[in-house]
Amino acid sequence: MNSYYPPSVLTNPATQQRYEIASEIGVGRFGSVYRVTTNEGEFAAKVIPIDLLHQNAQALLPREFEFTLNELENGCQQIIKFYDAFWFQDQNTRVAVHVMELGMCNLEEAKSCVETSTQIKNIYYQIRSGLDYMHSKRILHRDLKEANILVMNEKFDIKIIDFGFCKQLEQNTTNTQLGSKEYMHPKILQNEPYGPECDLYSLGVILKNLLKNIRIPDADYFEMDMISKILLAVQ
Repeated sequence: MNSYYPPSVLTNPATQQRYEIASEIGVGRFGSVYRVTTNEGEFAAKVIPIDLLHQNAQALLPREFEFTLNELENGCQQIIKFYDAFWFQDQNTRVAVHVMELGMCNLEEAKSCVETSTQIKNIYYQIRSGLDYMHSKRILHRDLKEANILVMNEKFDIKIIDFGFCKQLEQNTTNTQLGSKEYMHPKILQNEPYGPECDLYSLGVILKNLLKNIRIPDADYFEMDMISKILLAVQ
């Protein structure tokens, strides 16, 4: 994606709510994420230059806000909360802005700090709670990985983020090949129909990756290792 630098203050044209950019947090698949401030506090704002994206990527843009605001809003503590969404015209580029909860970093950046089996167990049950809630609403994430798990604080409270690849099942399965290859269920790679097992497999990969840091196995380690093997075998 070509580089895009937003103005220092982002304003919702409908409400005139102003978000002042404090710093860049990171760069994602569609755009960059910034720490923004308002009179109400600090938030994260994903800033997406729509016209600089490939047409297929543009088609995925509405999903993230649609799923979190309409389908998943306030239903589960482990799902990121959105506060605002708008777009504006900046010179020759349409820019979409999604404003959400501000976290500390993602799990990919923090996983070297996950040093105990108890921490992994805590992370597992939080992610599983978020997935169980999504699956109860027949929604698949389809891109679950460490980079899409937001770590909120040093206690490793987490939120699932990035819903651009989400899919609401009309039947029991789908067969679109989306996601990150390392985390894909074999059914996806083989173009076979799949359902919630795709997210459970991805969770198994995350567990396996986190367990690599544990030097002295204990009871929680063996429990998480067994769960990861079960998840990776789910059909």
